Amino acid sequence: MIKKKSILMVIVFSLLLGACGSSGPTAVIAVQKGTTNYDKAVELVGEENVVAFDTFDFAVSAVISGDAVAALLDETAGLGYMGANKDSVKLVGEDLTSEQLGFAFPDGSPLVAVINAGLAEMESSGKLEEINSKYFSPDFTLDYDGIAEDVGEQTSATGTGPCSEATITTGTNGLPDLGGCNMIIAVENAYIPFNYIDLSDGKAKGWDYDVFAELSSLLNFVPVYTPAAWDGMIQAVADGQYDIAGDGITINDERDEIVDFSTGYINIAQRIMVSTDSDISSLQDLLDYINN
Repeated sequence: MIKKKSILMVIVFSLLLGACGSSGPTAVIAVQKGTTNYDKAVELVGEENVVAFDTFDFAVSAVISGDAVAALLDETAGLGYMGANKDSVKLVGEDLTSEQLGFAFPDGSPLVAVINAGLAEMESSGKLEEINSKYFSPDFTLDYDGIAEDVGEQTSATGTGPCSEATITTGTNGLPDLGGCNMIIAVENAYIPFNYIDLSDGKAKGWDYDVFAELSSLLNFVPVYTPAAWDGMIQAVADGQYDIAGDGITINDERDEIVDFSTGYINIAQRIMVSTDSDISSLQDLLDYINN
């Protein structure tokens, strides 16, 4: 069953793309703008065959409505949309890329080395793999029907002051100690499995929350989660509005010009999504569709 929100989006698509009364798709690949999915789609099929929207929801709804032949998105996000719309969309073909994800920081931030030390400890102890297995496996079954549209409010800053001004010492565990400062963390709270508001209890959850909870314990800081739209998030980090951004950000050279990144914590594949009744089952099928 398609989400109610998706039904509304389908209507919006028909207006945005001028598809009312059209006999077929008006675009080949739908993507979210400002993402590496957009860059990959343009590389594969040319900019003239790509339509970009503000959110992944719109891209998937374009496929459902028949306004786009396919969507290109991260596999983890795709699985979430399949859960919500399992009778309407499916993932097909091989992995198109394997992208390394990391946290973004303002350029030159001393917190990069601190967080990297925490991530290294989590990897060594097995805690990072434990959290990765929780969210990046078939055992994670929450879909977009199970999260709230309201992304919540900034959590309380109960620490000793901003982490950007903290004196970094060495803790009793041998790791950097931030002295209980407030770490301002940008999250969408709308991106399964990284961060979302669970409809069942109204609580903010996800990979980011579990990882930052562990990091805050190891490195002695208070996580201050701040909802932020994806569009503009990286620039806002570069401008110093946040100490760090979660949200499963792909590390690439273009972004690295304006922000610093942590070490990568996982590799995620990009996949093609099509409607369940589509004959397209691979990238080659999609390219053949364009050429024909």
